[in-house]
Amino acid sequence: MKLKHFIITCFTCCGLFAAEEPLSLSIFKEISAEQKGNVLYSPNIMETSLAYVAQCTIGKTKDELRNLRYSAPDKYSAVNPLSALALFVADDVKLKGKKLPIIRVPFATKPAAAVKKINAWFSRKTRHLIPNAIGADDVSADTRLFFASALCMVEGWVETFDKTATVPNYPFTRSDGTVVKVPMMVAEDSTDHHYAEGEDWQAVRLVIMSNKKASYNKCAGSFIAICPRGDVREFAAKLTPELLAHIYKELARPIMHKEGNQYHIRYTDVKLPRFSLPPAEVDLTPHLKKLGVRTLFTPQADFSVLTDEQGLYLAHLKQKNAIEVHEDGFSAVSVMWGGALGAYSGMVEHHFSITLDKPFIFIIGAAHPQVTPYFMGICENPAVAPAATVYADDIPPGTCEHELAPKFYPVVASLPEHGAYAPLFEVTEP
Repeated sequence: MKLKHFIITCFTCCGLFAAEEPLSLSIFKEISAEQKGNVLYSPNIMETSLAYVAQCTIGKTKDELRNLRYSAPDKYSAVNPLSALALFVADDVKLKGKKLPIIRVPFATKPAAAVKKINAWFSRKTRHLIPNAIGADDVSADTRLFFASALCMVEGWVETFDKTATVPNYPFTRSDGTVVKVPMMVAEDSTDHHYAEGEDWQAVRLVIMSNKKASYNKCAGSFIAICPRGDVREFAAKLTPELLAHIYKELARPIMHKEGNQYHIRYTDVKLPRFSLPPAEVDLTPHLKKLGVRTLFTPQADFSVLTDEQGLYLAHLKQKNAIEVHEDGFSAVSVMWGGALGAYSGMVEHHFSITLDKPFIFIIGAAHPQVTPYFMGICENPAVAPAATVYADDIPPGTCEHELAPKFYPVVASLPEHGAYAPLFEVTEP
């Protein structure tokens, strides 16, 4: 079967978070509590963008970023999506000391032209899945700097769903009790889909093609769906790092294991809706302020590492996301601005079943709780009108299309004093 991919689309405007629990989880819980309906955001591009901004600040502005809990420095994802960073700069701003992909734009004289140029960049970096990321309200004649980042993820399932088995009008019960009919993908007796359950949840891990790139410090790529037995928002609110780590651990149990002289093998039946969430905007600014990042949004912000201009600050940090999931796999894009026998007496078979026919949480990224996910979301209503389906057949699953991104070299910056750090990129000007 020819592998195709479903499209996840996301873009964000720079964001920030607080400590105690991981940055990614803190913001997910904040957004889930506030936003009704479907939820989707990209923790990965958010952390990358924050680190990008942090390298351009000093003093209290940077100190507030130090208090954020980034991903573990010894764990990485085997997933290798396209990524790109850029700094749009007003024609008359003088920069100093940083190697950045500089793109000059006429913010003061032609703000509409600046919007068009920025949107063209986002569109290219997301394979035209987000052609109009920002609007006229996101820049003005007073805009001096504009931080931008993009993420494009193209993946296929290791075990694809049989299209002929998809049930076209399967009932899906939303949180308010109403029922919608959705196409339900079906996989039976799978040994590639990992099942786990707890007292108030069921979960399944769908392995993606990047799994074959996993190594001792690169965690396998996965699409994890968690279906609470109760209300999805209540479950999201009580998610803790410990509970999430427990779910990941249970999902990592081997498909086959030996007890005495018997081998036990786990088979899983999976029903997952085929769904598409069109681009929707999330404003991260109030969440970040609530979590302690405030100076960045005031004239007291200090960008003197980057320029001698005074009074520069970020007006807002936003994110826009979309996702399309189907039988053959998935892909994802995100833009952000700021701004893995012998003799035996028999085989014991264990059969499990999970039907995702009510709201569920999904996490896309490495199969390790300490690695920042690329995407997190809640599928509340998979029956929303889908965007035009895009198949990225020309991109091999799990590869990074570097020609769309500026050349970058990973570097490590010890931002937070508690030991974690954010991944950074030192970028050369295109």
